[in-house]
Amino acid sequence: MRDIKFRGKSMRTGKWVEGMLVQNNLGFYIVNENNPHECTQYGYITIEVYERVYPESVGQWTGLKDKNGVEIFEGDVVSTEDGCFGGTTCGIVAEYKGMFTSFYGQDALGREQYDELHTVNSERGVIGNIYEDSHLLEGATNGSS
Repeated sequence: MRDIKFRGKSMRTGKWVEGMLVQNNLGFYIVNENNPHECTQYGYITIEVYERVYPESVGQWTGLKDKNGVEIFEGDVVSTEDGCFGGTTCGIVAEYKGMFTSFYGQDALGREQYDELHTVNSERGVIGNIYEDSHLLEGATNGSS
């Protein structure tokens, strides 16, 4: 079975945390506890190690690593030189059409420009994320910067 984990930015510390995502009416939480206490008599678990995170920062791990061995999450910005659109190409990692993609936006004709991430992850490098590094995408035209 593959690992399913999430990443989010802690509202308390401002640092990125990884683990299991829990969402309830109070907010979004990343649980990074390996052994929660289970009470079988009453049918509940107790979780003591968790971080409340900004909802907009939550991203799922794609199950892939970039060319440098860095785990790739939704919301990451990936880059490659001599990309499929020529020059240095930056793409946003997102779930799109039922798969994780490196999405570049639309070309001048309105056609969507993206790569299936699993086919190009070994050629891409994570250079930031859309939450802290939106400047990486400024001035991009047709997905290229």
